[in-house]
Amino acid sequence: GKATMQNLNDRLASYLEKVRALEEANMKLESRILKWHQQRDPGSKKDYSQYEENITHLQEQIVDGKMTNAQIILLIDNARMAVDDFNLKYENEHSFKKDLEIEVEGLRRTLDNLTIVTTDLEQEVEGMRKELILMKKHHEQVQLPRNTC
Repeated sequence: GKATMQNLNDRLASYLEKVRALEEANMKLESRILKWHQQRDPGSKKDYSQYEENITHLQEQIVDGKMTNAQIILLIDNARMAVDDFNLKYENEHSFKKDLEIEVEGLRRTLDNLTIVTTDLEQEVEGMRKELILMKKHHEQVQLPRNTC
């Protein structure tokens, strides 16, 4: 988040500082080249203004290109961070899904066990009802002969 953006801003500042340093070094080299030409042929004063304009124009293109490259690098870094975030979210969701699947499987087993227990208890209740009916009939039969005496 914030630290990452600060890191990217620091990197952009570093790139811009490199561009400035390269421009400065380029100007020094140009000055040295101009001096060398002047020392080599001091008698003839040539007009270098056309070359200087071309050099200035090319230097501007180089600076623009470096700025564009720095911006593209930032965009690439941002895209990579977004991919990393999505991968992390995917992994978390995938782990959560697996945990839920395990929990659902456990609940299914519990439901199956409860169904078996319920069936067993229903059979036991039915058996007790039949036994109660038989006991009532037997009790009535035992009572009948006494009442007739």
